[in-house]
Amino acid sequence: MQISFQVALHTGCRLRETRLHIENIDLNENSITYGNPKGGRKRAYTVPLPKRLRPLLERLKQTKRGYIFEFPFQPSRRWRTFFDKLKMPHLCFHCS
Repeated sequence: MQISFQVALHTGCRLRETRLHIENIDLNENSITYGNPKGGRKRAYTVPLPKRLRPLLERLKQTKRGYIFEFPFQPSRRWRTFFDKLKMPHLCFHCS
C-alpha cells in the first residue's frame, strides 16, 4: 500500500493504475506508460517519470517481478479503514 500511495502521490493516477507493470517503466526515457487505464487500452497514455519516484522504481525494477507490487484483497476498502482509524473519515485515496 505504501508503494501504491507513493506512485499516486507523485503521478496523480488512480488507485488501480498504481500497480505498474515493470515493462511500462522506461528508465532510459524517464517515462511511465499506463497501458490499461480506466476506459481500456485505447486510452493508454505516457507520463514523465517523477524524479522523486525514480529511486523507488529503480529498486523495484531490479526485482524482475511482473508488477511493482500486488494489491491486497479490496484495496479501496483498506484505504477507507485506514482513514477511519485515523479519525479522518472525510478523506479517501483520491484525496492523496
